[in-house]
Amino acid sequence: MPSNETIEELITKIFNYDLNSNNAEEVIFYFKRILTDFYSKFNKKINTKVNELKEIQRRKEQTTVLTKLDIEDFISSEVVKRIVLYKYLKGTNKTKLKKCDIIEQLILFIREVFRIHYASYNTKAIIKLNSFIRDCKVPSRSDKNISSRLSLE
Repeated sequence: MPSNETIEELITKIFNYDLNSNNAEEVIFYFKRILTDFYSKFNKKINTKVNELKEIQRRKEQTTVLTKLDIEDFISSEVVKRIVLYKYLKGTNKTKLKKCDIIEQLILFIREVFRIHYASYNTKAIIKLNSFIRDCKVPSRSDKNISSRLSLE
């Protein structure tokens, strides 16, 4: 979750609200609720995929350790694009996204999140994954790219 300062910076840049106004408070509350919802749905999608793979392994009576190749096969680029990030990629400029190889970074990120979820959900380990996507500048369909210009530090 972005820091309060980052959220306030976003609200200021987009709406030009005084942060002490009722309008700003409402938008900040709404934005935090939307982000919480995003994280919850994202984790649910990853958990669903983890449970699918575990069920497949159980049926095949596989007890081997999950390998990087297993993850790449199960969490293909198509799975990432069509299942995990489908809803979120709709708001991006897909042509620019492909040109900048950002989608590849997102795929690596999703696979690592999957690996962590598979072992056991570990929030701290997932937060450490920020390095995968810290410098990703995701181009929006509107080409305003406001969120990509924010500092998340």
